[in-house]
Amino acid sequence: MKRSIFIILLTCLMPAACFAAPAGACISSAPPLQLPFELVDSPYAKGEEFGPVIMRITAPNGQSLHFVTCLPSDAIVHSADVNFDGADDLAVMVSSGATNSVYRLFIGQGDRYIAVNDGQEDGLFNLTLYPELGLVESQGTSGLAGALHEHILLKWEGTRLAPVRRAVCDHEETTSFQSDSFTITCRYNLLRSRVWDYERGQPGEPAVLFDETYDMDALGMEEAYLDFYQREQDALWQGITAP
Repeated sequence: MKRSIFIILLTCLMPAACFAAPAGACISSAPPLQLPFELVDSPYAKGEEFGPVIMRITAPNGQSLHFVTCLPSDAIVHSADVNFDGADDLAVMVSSGATNSVYRLFIGQGDRYIAVNDGQEDGLFNLTLYPELGLVESQGTSGLAGALHEHILLKWEGTRLAPVRRAVCDHEETTSFQSDSFTITCRYNLLRSRVWDYERGQPGEPAVLFDETYDMDALGMEEAYLDFYQREQDALWQGITAP
């Protein structure tokens, strides 16, 4: 019962906590397109698809675009200027769950669409656009009504999205190695949040802007947690300005 009450409270409080970031445009609010699509290849029996399959859509210019998706019975595509060059691009939803919608992007280059290298294994979560800042944000949640989450700010480098900042909040974990045994200990009462800056630090070792642990049992999940979350988000967005 205590955990159920906690999740209800946090669900109500999380939207109020999201005030550190500037206003962005969620891709789900962009106009959907009704495009022809078909299943190209699947390792599953027909009608029993329950994992990644290869799909093909026909873009507005007639071009065939292929992608891997976990949504074989539908193709949800939004039209939006995702790279801020004044031309409409395509955002294809490839997975969807209770709190996360995941997208792959195709940007218009002349008379063709080009698949975007977003650098993310699964895609871009709950995609949000910040045209004035020239940034794209992936913001996924993985549990505890959003307390476990990842936010990534990315900028355009041609047809590639490169990370600028990343914030991750997860359970605190420690590792040990003894007598040929590798042990990972997870403390489920502790949250650990870290923010990295990929434009500072050494190559492959981004600078750490924030690293803080939060005890949910001792501090609860109300005002103290909102302060913790705000400190993380302030670090994520600190110094971000229009190019």
